[in-house]
Amino acid sequence: MRIIQRIPLAAWSFLLHEVWRKNIANLIKDNPGSPVVVFPSHVDWHIPIFQRPAQLALSMSKAGALCLYLTSNRSHDAVRDIEHVSDRCFLLNSSRYGRTFSSMAGVWMYVCSPTLVYNASWFRARLATGQHVVYDYIDEIHEDIVSR
Repeated sequence: MRIIQRIPLAAWSFLLHEVWRKNIANLIKDNPGSPVVVFPSHVDWHIPIFQRPAQLALSMSKAGALCLYLTSNRSHDAVRDIEHVSDRCFLLNSSRYGRTFSSMAGVWMYVCSPTLVYNASWFRARLATGQHVVYDYIDEIHEDIVSR
């Protein structure tokens, strides 16, 4: 009788992250010379109003960048792994791939306001790993709106 040993959760997590890291490496290898721009967006790609981060991802991919748009599948997306949008533009499930980029040097991280996720320590950590950060200040919350 053969006994099957249970694999600890930490080992599964490590193995899965290695698979996801290889998937990203293959996307980069298939697009040699293209700058890699990651969009850790808090907005689903397929929402009815085409938002600025998605517009920029498509435009940058047409200009030659490899654009990887992380979606959290909140309301309008159902990305299990990786979804091809157009040449050099892909949607990625953020719960799978989000941490993959935390230490990947040389990538460009596009983040936009308003969000509470990206604080000073997040920015320092990205810059310390050799990443570039583009912070797009999209909307100003005017006091006339807030004071009502």
